[in-house]
Amino acid sequence: MDIGKCKLCLKEKELLKQSHIIPKFMYKEIYENNSMVYFEPSTDYSKIIQTGYFDKNILCKDCDGSVIGKLEDYVSRFFYGGRLDISLKKFVKKGKLDVICAENVDYKKIKLFLLSLIWRASISNNKFFSEVKIGATYEEIMRKFIIENEVVSDNFCPCVIISYREHEHLKKMTRQPAQVKFNFSSKTGYVFFIAGVKYIFKITKKENDSIFLNFTLNSDNNRFLMIQANEKLREDFITDNFINI
Repeated sequence: MDIGKCKLCLKEKELLKQSHIIPKFMYKEIYENNSMVYFEPSTDYSKIIQTGYFDKNILCKDCDGSVIGKLEDYVSRFFYGGRLDISLKKFVKKGKLDVICAENVDYKKIKLFLLSLIWRASISNNKFFSEVKIGATYEEIMRKFIIENEVVSDNFCPCVIISYREHEHLKKMTRQPAQVKFNFSSKTGYVFFIAGVKYIFKITKKENDSIFLNFTLNSDNNRFLMIQANEKLREDFITDNFINI
């Protein structure tokens, strides 16, 4: 291990050779023969990634394993099964959409995990995340939230999550994160598509768009919402209401 400044705790420590930017549990189901299939949008062909997406010399062992690792542990059990005391309601109608609603979730851990995902992508030198540049100000705000384990407000950099995992071919697809512009707003956003799940982040200190916030993590009742893509959910709904793709 090399000695250097950890980008999370800012201390001089031994730095890891591999810190995953996208946690392995998020795409574990699309591994084939211990390799990950990645869909290359520029060519419409797939290619093989042996170890996923990682960077070297950015995090120390404590920050990677204890700080971010605790967030990943909770979210992995939340998404993929584990002993969690939550109330899950599937396909709750919200307008014309099907929405998966989970209540009694650990709001802080899920919120900090989502912020850690885009923060890691932004500080990474891995070319896969080259479009994700949230800027030094947001990187520092998120870093402090994560390392200090703070409760973050709903309207700070909210994230809408849409699952396409009912569609077998999309379930096995991962795309390079892309920068996007939002309709009726000058704010910048980023879209991650990981193993059939789309994460739409809006980079803002205080989001006031009620339509967007209606589909995001909510701290008032510790509620998690995820839009379930089906035949009724067309891409024009997303472009009309959220972003220009």
